[in-house]
Amino acid sequence: MAIQKDIKTRFGVVANYWRLIQLHMDWGNKNSRLLIFGYLDQDARMNNSAQIDEMNLTIAGDDFDSYFSAKAMNGISAADQGYDYLKDKCIDLQGGKDILEDGQVINEAKNVKAE
Repeated sequence: MAIQKDIKTRFGVVANYWRLIQLHMDWGNKNSRLLIFGYLDQDARMNNSAQIDEMNLTIAGDDFDSYFSAKAMNGISAADQGYDYLKDKCIDLQGGKDILEDGQVINEAKNVKAE
């Protein structure tokens, strides 16, 4: 899975394909760290090209509880919750589309959080 959205990188090049590479969870301290790689496009990613940008994010406090508590996850994978967080809270990725490795769009941005 990845997020498809045009974002101008710090190098002045637009990356269109954003993939969650690492997700570190610390339930004891209620925080997680996400590493997201940006690629020129899906073809570049599928052809094993290097990423052209990356984002490092930390999720803590109420946001951690909203996305990664047992109630929030309720059978949903941590990776899926991570992607939802990115589309909901990461300004650059808001409005992005979920896409599968074959390019199929599986949904638009959504807001899935624990109440």
